[in-house]
Amino acid sequence: MNKIRDIVVFGASGFIGSFLIDELLEKFPSATIHVLFRQLSNKYADKSNVKVHYGDLYDKASIKKIIKKNSVVINLVYMPKLSQEDNLKIVNNICQECERKDIYKLIHLSTAVVTGNSSTKVTTEGMLENPISDYEKSKLLIEDAINSFFYKNPEKYLILRPTCVFGTGGQNLIKLYHDLMHGNIIINYAKACLYGRRPMNLVPVLDVISVIIFLINQGKLPHNNRIFIVSNDENINNNYIYVLGRFNFFLKRKSFVPILILTPNILSWLFKIIGKNPSAPFLTYSEAKIKNIGWSSSTTFEIELDNFIKKLIH
Repeated sequence: MNKIRDIVVFGASGFIGSFLIDELLEKFPSATIHVLFRQLSNKYADKSNVKVHYGDLYDKASIKKIIKKNSVVINLVYMPKLSQEDNLKIVNNICQECERKDIYKLIHLSTAVVTGNSSTKVTTEGMLENPISDYEKSKLLIEDAINSFFYKNPEKYLILRPTCVFGTGGQNLIKLYHDLMHGNIIINYAKACLYGRRPMNLVPVLDVISVIIFLINQGKLPHNNRIFIVSNDENINNNYIYVLGRFNFFLKRKSFVPILILTPNILSWLFKIIGKNPSAPFLTYSEAKIKNIGWSSSTTFEIELDNFIKKLIH
């Protein structure tokens, strides 16, 4: 692998981006990290290795000045408030300049749910995509656009599909916390009984960052290794009742009524009644593919969950 001189991060100001920049600075101390902001910012004023550019992702000139020849480009950007067409335009602008500058590698962050509903309970990268929501469809169209740009040079891009990413600054698990603090006690109890050991599909943000770093350091991968799921679904504690228990532990809340965990068949039946896939509540996503090429987590789901909850409530 060539020595990496430039790493470009689109979406550096977001939840995952903030974690990623710190890790890139540690792992690649001799590289320049390029970020794009729309407005003046002092966020990285004390980081000599971070070069802040100002511009707009809609503007090709802004993209042109930030992407360097033979650089690693990491795209974390998705604008949920924008239309599908606008999100595609942003990705097209990035891909066009990546192709023109002959970058070393593009790593794009997608989502595991582009596969949509599945007839099996374990989802892998090789399963047919069946997106249901507009969000899922939009994310898959973006993946398709990247595939089209690099079909002649597939070694130039990688796509990550994380499940529900959690960590300080992220939104996943915030609703559960607010429900426990301010929600109806009876409704909260009913959810605990109904959801029970339903998979939460949570993955620590540090795992996502770790996979990105790992893939930057990889040389050329086989053409069928372009897409990787990032999950923690193999962990038996990645379920509703365990997560609820950890929240209650740190909130010092005790339930005086035992939680009667209902059978999974009841939840499946309810989903079927409302016209949804009865397997949907129990879908999990396999991380075997990324592990098979040598990646392993440096932390655990339990440690990261506890750290997140402690920071959230204090």
